[in-house]
Amino acid sequence: MMKTTKKSRVFGLLLIFLVNAGAESGEINGKMSESNSVEKEAIGKSSIRVISNPPGASIYLDGQKIGITPFTLSTPDSCQQKIISVSKRFFITRTDTIGLLPDSISEITYELQPGGVIVVPNKSYYKIKINDKPIETFPSTPLRDYTSVDGFPFGDYHVVVERQKYYNWEKDLSISESSRIVSFKLKMRKRSEVIYEESIKCSLIFPGIGQLHSREYLKGILFIGLMENGLRQCFYLNTQYNSENKIYSEYLTAYQNAIGLTTIDKYRERARKSRDKLIIYRQQFFWTAGAIAATYLINIADIKWLNSIIRQQTP
Repeated sequence: MMKTTKKSRVFGLLLIFLVNAGAESGEINGKMSESNSVEKEAIGKSSIRVISNPPGASIYLDGQKIGITPFTLSTPDSCQQKIISVSKRFFITRTDTIGLLPDSISEITYELQPGGVIVVPNKSYYKIKINDKPIETFPSTPLRDYTSVDGFPFGDYHVVVERQKYYNWEKDLSISESSRIVSFKLKMRKRSEVIYEESIKCSLIFPGIGQLHSREYLKGILFIGLMENGLRQCFYLNTQYNSENKIYSEYLTAYQNAIGLTTIDKYRERARKSRDKLIIYRQQFFWTAGAIAATYLINIADIKWLNSIIRQQTP
C-alpha cells in the first residue's frame, strides 16, 4: 500500500514538471518568433533626417508635401531614386535626387539662400507658366484668391497666362533684394471682344468686311454685293445727270436764242423733257444713296448682334 502511494506521488511530480517545462518552452518560442518578425519588418527600412538652415522649410517628396524641417523621413522602399525639394518663402528652393538604401540612416542639411516670391491668380481656369514651366512644378502656397509661388532666385522672369477663348497674357517680372514679392494685375481680353472691335473697324471701312472677319461669309458677300451695286448705280446716275445737264443747258440756250414760234416751241419742249430727266436722275440718285446708308447701318447693327451671340457662347 505504501509503495503504491509513493509511486503515485512520484508520477504526479513528474507530470507537473513536464507541464511547466512545456509552457516555458512555448513562451520562449513565442518571444523568439515575435522578435524575428520585428527584425523582418526592420529589414529594408531607411531613414533620412532633413535639416534646413533656416528651419521651418516645407519638404516635398516626388511633388507631395511630407513635412517641415527638421524632419525624419522613413520609407520601406529601398534602392529607389526620389526627388526631394526643400522650400521656404523668400528663399530659393533646393531640389535634389536621393537614393534610399535598405537599412540605412543618413542626414542631409540644406543651406537656403535668399530668394523671392511671385504671386499669381488662384483660379482653376488659368494656365500659368513661368519661364515656360507650369506653376505646378514649383512649390507654392495657396491663398484665398491668389497662389504664392516660392523659391525664385533674384533675376528676370517671363510669365504667360493662358485661358480658353482668351488671348494669352504675357509679362516680364524682375525679383531683386529690394523687390522680393512680385505680383501683377491680370488683364486678359476675350477673343470675341477683340474680334468684335476688329469687325467694327472693318465694317466702318466697307460693309461686309466685318462679317467676313467674323467668319459670317454669306452675310459678308451679301453686304459687299449690295454696297457694290449701290455705289455702281450712284456712279451711273451721277454720270447720266451730268450728261443730261449739259444737254439741258444747250436746249435752254437754244430756246433763249431761237427765232420763230416753231423753233421756240421745239427747244422749249426739248428743254422740258431734259429737265424731267434731270429730276428723275436726281431722285434715283438720292434713293440709291439712302439705300446705301441703310445697308451701312444694317451692317453695323448686324456686327453688334453677332457680338452679343458670341458673348453668350463665351463663359
